[in-house]
This record gives sequence, structure tokens and C-alpha cells, in this order.
Amino acid sequence: MRLNFKEVLRRPVELASINGHKVIEHGGAWQAFTCDISRYVDDGITVVVLTNLDSAQPEQFAHVISGFVNPALEPRKMIAIEDKHPELAGRLGALLDQIAAGKDVKDQLTPELAALLTPRAASWLVETVRLIWPSRSLSLSPHRNRRDHRIGLPHRQGNETRIVTFGLSHDGKVATLKIQPDPDVR
Repeated sequence: MRLNFKEVLRRPVELASINGHKVIEHGGAWQAFTCDISRYVDDGITVVVLTNLDSAQPEQFAHVISGFVNPALEPRKMIAIEDKHPELAGRLGALLDQIAAGKDVKDQLTPELAALLTPRAASWLVETVRLIWPSRSLSLSPHRNRRDHRIGLPHRQGNETRIVTFGLSHDGKVATLKIQPDPDVR
């Protein structure tokens, strides 16, 4: 296996703060393998997670593991907040309706996001959305990127929740659409 370092270097390194602690993160994926390195700068902690499951969320594992080492880094439970922009939830609902119906939504996405929606990814997206939508409830929760919104949707099979991260670009196109299991299983 050959690793293309130019491709790896194009992936963004994320500078963030978790519970007021600086963290530098970088992740990647290739052929169903995912990874994350999270360096908690002020705490002297580095967590590296390697998985062989493309649906794994290694960054979430890293955050939980760092919380075992330093409880101040433990991820906060998702809490519902007041929705001050209900039009965004309406826009997301309309988009999920179209996706669940199997309609092509690329024209609503930024060119960068539309390029990621390959036929295989589109098929996965339709299957995933059909498991959570239509939903009997939506709960908005804070997100560290203020332009994006995190919305909790109950999974219709079992007690699980899926987190949908949804954001729009300056021109109104969907720039962020991420569906993942709720990492908080406490």
C-alpha cells in the first residue's frame, strides 16, 4: 500500500477548543480505514485512534479516551437549546424529505459537497436518512462551528439518536451535511 502524502497534507488540521482546552486534530480515511490524532496542547495528552471501519468516528473515540485521562476533557452531554432559526430546521426537513424520496439534491449543495456525493455515497445517504426521517422530534444542540447546527434525530429502530450537522454557505447552498451516531452513549 502506498500513501499519497500530498493527499494527506491537503486534509485540514483542525484547531479547536474542547471544554476550554486547546486541541489540534487531524483525521483521515482510506479504503474503509479511519484515523484521528488529537493533541490536547495544554494538557500534554495525545490520543491516536486507528479503525478498520469506515463508519467509525475516531475523533469521538479520541475525545472520550481523553476524558478518561483528564475528566475536564470529557465530552459534554448533548443538551437541547432554543432554536432561534427555525427556518434552518425547516430547510433541513425539506432536504431530508427529498433525500428520503431518492431525489437528486446536488443542485442544493455547494460544489465541494456535491462532488463528494458519488452514486455509492448517495445510496448510503438515502438508506441512512430513511432510518431517521421523518422524525417525531428534532432537538437542536450547540455546535463548535457557529455556522453549522447540530440536530438530534431519534433513530426509528431502537433507542439510538443520530446527530445531523447541517450548515449553509454564504450563498445559501448546503455546505455541511453530516449524519453520525450520537457519540454520547452514557
